[in-house]
Parts: sequence; C-alpha cells; structure tokens
Amino acid sequence: MTEHWAADLPDPERRAALVHLGVLTGLEEAPEAAVEEGFPPVAVVRLQEALGVTREQILRALHMTRYAWRRARQEGRLSPDQSRRLFQMAVAYAVALKAVGGSRDSLRRWLRTPLPGLGGRTPLSVLDQDDGPEAVYTLASRSLYGVYM
Repeated sequence: MTEHWAADLPDPERRAALVHLGVLTGLEEAPEAAVEEGFPPVAVVRLQEALGVTREQILRALHMTRYAWRRARQEGRLSPDQSRRLFQMAVAYAVALKAVGGSRDSLRRWLRTPLPGLGGRTPLSVLDQDDGPEAVYTLASRSLYGVYM
C-alpha cells in the first residue's frame, strides 16, 4: 500500500472527497496542491460530523495529538501530512457512502459493523492504522462491483 494512494484515484472520487471536506471550489482540479497548502481545520470537523465520531476518534484516526489539533486551529491550517491523511479518509468516506447507497445513517452503521474483508474488524476500528483509509476504500470500492464485504 502506498503513502499517496488517494492522489492516484479517478477524478470523481477525489472531487467527492473534497466536497465532503468542504474545501473551496476550484481545488477539485488539483487536490495535491490543496493538500500541500494544508486544509483548514473545519475540514476535520466536517468529516468528524459526517462519520458520526467523537473528536478523540477523528484525531486518533488522523494521528493527531490534542496539541497538534490546537496548533492547527491557531494557525488556520493542517500540516501537509495531516491534510493528506484527512484527504485519504475523505476519499474512503465518499466511496463507502456510495457503496451503502448514499445514506449517512447506513454508512454510520456500516462503519461499526465487523466485516470479513477486514478480518472481522469494523471499518471505524481500522481507520487509525497507517493503511486503514486505504483498506476501507478498497473494501468499499470492491462492494460497488459486487464483491462481498
């Protein structure tokens, strides 16, 4: 699994992720530039709300400490590494949302359901692992093509 796997995805999936993060219009064409510039902290809050998780859960999945979160809010930007991780999680979210039929409630249930494709773990429980967003993305995208989750 590669560090920048989300950057290689088709444009519609990358655009959908940016929409879910609430990143400004126009960045859809160059998500890598937006990542390097650093997403605004509100993007973390938007994904947290979309996933239906606590602040602690989203920060753990982003590999951010409370101090790093406080600093990002003060500076008005996440670091490129934090933004990259958030972008990967948003891509996984966007594809998973599509896989469950577009319902946030269905997605929140799916995120908390142990799945054979994740070794009996829930998608939410693997998000904080280094390759967690990619694993969730892969599983969700396979389900779009009829592969059992």
